[in-house]
Amino acid sequence: MTVRLLVVGLVIVCAACSKTVVGTETGNPPVLTTSVIIVEAIGETRVRVSGESGAITPGGGDVSITNTSRGDEPAVADVAEDGSFSVELEGDLDDDYELVASNAAGRSPTRTVSGSGPTSGAWQTWHMCADTDPMDPLIVTELRIEGDTLHVGVSHAGGCAEHSYGWCYGKDWAASIPLQASFQVLHDDGGDACEAERNEQLSFDLTPFRAAYAKLFRTDAGAASLGFSSCALDGQPGDSCRVLYEWGDGAADCGPPIGRACPTFELPDAPATWVEHETECGFSFRAPDDVIENDAQGEDSCVDQFEDDACSFHAGSGLFSGGLSEFEDADEYEVGRSFIQDVEAKLVTAVRPGEPRQYIAGAHFPQVSGGTADFLVICTTRDPRDAMLPTLGTIRFQ
Repeated sequence: MTVRLLVVGLVIVCAACSKTVVGTETGNPPVLTTSVIIVEAIGETRVRVSGESGAITPGGGDVSITNTSRGDEPAVADVAEDGSFSVELEGDLDDDYELVASNAAGRSPTRTVSGSGPTSGAWQTWHMCADTDPMDPLIVTELRIEGDTLHVGVSHAGGCAEHSYGWCYGKDWAASIPLQASFQVLHDDGGDACEAERNEQLSFDLTPFRAAYAKLFRTDAGAASLGFSSCALDGQPGDSCRVLYEWGDGAADCGPPIGRACPTFELPDAPATWVEHETECGFSFRAPDDVIENDAQGEDSCVDQFEDDACSFHAGSGLFSGGLSEFEDADEYEVGRSFIQDVEAKLVTAVRPGEPRQYIAGAHFPQVSGGTADFLVICTTRDPRDAMLPTLGTIRFQ
C-alpha cells in the first residue's frame, strides 16, 4: 500500500481538563507535509515558498511563513481547498522559513523549510518531479550505492547528439519499514534521432535525500528503499526496481517509526478482572470495567475515546500518524518496541508539562490493516498511568 507520508501529531486533552478530543484525523488540526513544499529564488532578495496539492491537509484556512534567519514579520496567505499555496517574501535559499497552518479547527505544528527546491529550469538538481522535466526514453540497467552516492547504469538509443541526465523524487513516500521512496532518472536526448545503443554510468548524491528524511523524522540514522521505474536489472525487464539505502548509526537511534535500535519494552500483565472494550477503530483493549466510552468523531480517520475517574483512553486508526513523535520533547520520555498480538509496536511513556501535567503511555502500530493505529492512555497523576500500562499489551486487532 502506498500512501503519502505525513508527520501528524495526536493532539489530545486529558480527562481532567475536558471531555473533548482533537483526534488523529488529518483535519484536526491542519498538518504540513514539508516534502512537497519548495523554496525557490525569484530575485536577488526575494523567494517564493509554495506547496503542491496536499501540502496542507485539509485545505482551506491560511498559512503563516516567517523568515527566521532574518527575523522579519510573517507573511500570510490563503490555502487552496487542495492544500496548495504560494507566498512571496524577502529572503534567499540559505534562509530558514517557519510555517504554521491554521483553520477553524486549530493550528498545525510548526515546520521549518529551506532552499530545498531548484530554481526554474534546474531539472538536474535535487527536486520534486515536475511535468516540465525531460523524460526521454531510457532503461535503468544497474543500481548500486556506495556510501552516500547512488550509481545508476542506463541504456538508451542515440549516438548523434549530446545527452543530459538528472533525477527527481516523487511526492508519494510509502509509510512502511523501511520507508519506500520513488525516484525518476531524467533524460534529455538533445533531439538525437540515431538508434545506436548507448550505455552510460551516472552518479547522484544522496545527501539531499538524507537531509529531507532527517527533517521529516528528526533522526540522523535511517533506511529507505529507493524505487526507480523502467528497469531491466540482470537482463530481467520490470516496471520498477529498488535499492536499499542505509545510513547513520542505527544502533543509536530508536526511530522512525520503530528503529532497529529500539530496546525491548516489557509490559506488565493485565489483571484477570479486567474486561474487553471494543473501539470503533478496528481493535479492542482490556481495562477495568468502570472505563466508559465517550462520543468522539473523526473526519477522515477513526477516533474513539474512553475514560474513568483518573485517565482517558484514546484510540485512532487511519493512513497517517506521527508515530508518537510529538512526545519526544516531553519530560521522562522513554521509548521501546514490543510485539503485541504478533504486531510490531512502538511504545512510549512520557510526562507532558502543564496545568495539570499529563502522564502518558502510548502504543503506535505502523503497519496494520487500513494503515496505522495508535492507542494512548493519558492520566492526571503517575500512579494511575503506571497501573494502566498493561492495557497496551492487551490490544487485539479484529
